[in-house]
Amino acid sequence: MKGRKKEKVKKAGLFPYLRERFSVWCNVLRKPSETFAKEKKNATLMQGAKDIVTLPLVFTVTGFILTIIISIALGEFERSTSIIPIAFLAFALGSCIALLAGWLIFSGIGFEVAKLLGGKGTFKEHAYCAALWQTSTLPFVVLLSVVPFLYLGISGFFNYFCNEWDYILIVAFLIQAAAVVWALRHNFIAIQALHKLGNVKSAISALISPGIAVVLAILLLGMTFYAIRYYSGVDQPPSEKALHYAELSSCRVFKGDMGGALAKIEKALEIEPDNAAWYVTRGEYRYDMGDKQGASSDFNKAIEVDPTFAGGWALRGYVKYKTGDIRGYEADIAKAHELEPMYPDYIEIEQMIANETKKN
Repeated sequence: MKGRKKEKVKKAGLFPYLRERFSVWCNVLRKPSETFAKEKKNATLMQGAKDIVTLPLVFTVTGFILTIIISIALGEFERSTSIIPIAFLAFALGSCIALLAGWLIFSGIGFEVAKLLGGKGTFKEHAYCAALWQTSTLPFVVLLSVVPFLYLGISGFFNYFCNEWDYILIVAFLIQAAAVVWALRHNFIAIQALHKLGNVKSAISALISPGIAVVLAILLLGMTFYAIRYYSGVDQPPSEKALHYAELSSCRVFKGDMGGALAKIEKALEIEPDNAAWYVTRGEYRYDMGDKQGASSDFNKAIEVDPTFAGGWALRGYVKYKTGDIRGYEADIAKAHELEPMYPDYIEIEQMIANETKKN
């Protein structure tokens, strides 16, 4: 009989199997008490493990297909063919191992607490029903948790985050908390159905292991938000905050947004008005925007703030050359040479001027 049953499952195929499991997961959401009591007789650790790994594998395959479609649409398919499969394989294996380990560990903790409180179920039943409620509720918990972060991404993550991160953080926390409470309710119902415990004992058993997981998740979330605040410039010391704005200005240049780049480097100058490098950067932006007078003013300011900064002398010399002041150019380039013989900016400037001279 056992052999025949196994043969039937084998012949049924993957999609009928997934359809049958999907039906069970839907029943867990619709009528949890009845489903947990009914599924008790089907409890095996192997089936629980299959349920736990099904969703990450489905998500991985879906994500893989979508990534391929997007890469083809963007014309990046050839460049990404060697990376995408490896990345998704690593993600699939990593997420499956992590979920299986978490499922077994937290099922073990919950089961031991239930037994101490007088629970009647077995570990196999407890772990299997834990897999059922986790697999049924996990997609909703994940989706509800990422919605605020998707909104942040669409809104322009770093720039938006600096201004309204507190409000978004509160919304994200409330949505996550509601999703977690809803999922834990299914754990509570499963323990009642399996172990025949009262409300208080079931609640204690249901909350112990997820409680540990939630505490760990909150710690991880806290570290994540601290990192985001730090790298978005909110909690950085002044020098690093100024550097952050300078890096953002470079990103704007890369996108062709010179006005945005100028605004960002001015933010850096507000924080560090005595940093010659920021004046030189603003001078370069102004020159590229056709404002030679503004550029020259910035290079003068850079030299005033730090007379030993070779870049200020070299770039001011270049502006002088472009405005016809050859003697001024030669004096500034000589000073740059004196301060730093191998400074890349003036070597490049000299090369550019040499090329222009050849053409003329």
